[in-house]
Amino acid sequence: MKEDNQNKFATFWKSRPKIPVFLICLFETLGLLLIPSAIFSEESSAIGLWYQIYISLTTLMTIAIIYLLWRMSKKGIVVYLAAYSIHNLIALIVGNWMMGVIIIPIVGMILISLCLKHFDKELNDNQSVDTTAVSAPR
Repeated sequence: MKEDNQNKFATFWKSRPKIPVFLICLFETLGLLLIPSAIFSEESSAIGLWYQIYISLTTLMTIAIIYLLWRMSKKGIVVYLAAYSIHNLIALIVGNWMMGVIIIPIVGMILISLCLKHFDKELNDNQSVDTTAVSAPR
């Protein structure tokens, strides 16, 4: 039984993304744990129902970010940037924008840029170049 657990861990460790992206996924997952307290807080109730709906939609976007970044998909980068751009805009509108709202995505993009060449690698590795094409004479 212990060997089976070690196999599962080894498989998980081999299939995980590069360390910088793994850290982003880890911190995004930890952020998911804090969302219920934000939805039901007095502050979000004071802003209005639309803000609680926004936080709920943010939860779905965060799950998409984690999934796509875990798979090392370039779509994950786009969703990550879109989510944090929208979050910054909403934070400005409601008046609770802080420096951390912009620092967190910047640090995330720095981490992503460290392993950018590994994104969608399986797609790039499977593409073949057509060497049978004849170039036109000059």
